[in-house]
Amino acid sequence: MTAAHTLHRAVAGHRALADALRRQFPDVDDQALADTLEGETTFDGAVGRVLRHMAEDEALVAGLGVIMGEFAARKKRLEARIERTREAIADAMSEVGMAKVVTPLATVTVRAGKPEVIVTDEAALPTHLTKTTVSPDKRAIREAIERGETIDGVTLGNGTSVLTIRRA
Repeated sequence: MTAAHTLHRAVAGHRALADALRRQFPDVDDQALADTLEGETTFDGAVGRVLRHMAEDEALVAGLGVIMGEFAARKKRLEARIERTREAIADAMSEVGMAKVVTPLATVTVRAGKPEVIVTDEAALPTHLTKTTVSPDKRAIREAIERGETIDGVTLGNGTSVLTIRRA
């Protein structure tokens, strides 16, 4: 059962009992109702079970992060080994004076590469040869709106609830 399903069932049971209690005891105060619901429903337990599953998922994510880090390091080593092998083949072919080698696995050729572009002074470049990236500064926009400024092209969305979990 998913966390959402577990919580949905717990909320439904909680609401059904609250409605029944309100019908049976219309004058019940909110605190007494809350105390009764806490003792008679499994909502707290459902949240606890969901938190347990979440903790397990967090542990899995942490473990996967370690494994992925190890695999990333391994991938980097293999990529470096491939590049060293390519360089060794090119050096060997140049040393023996062969521009082309045909094998059952591949045909390998060595040729002169294109010259690399090296920018020595970015400020001296004409603008049509540069790239400019513009992105909104959302923090500055929020601060301006909070000061009462009206900004074309901006609107505030509905904020979402923030869940805080303090581990025991």
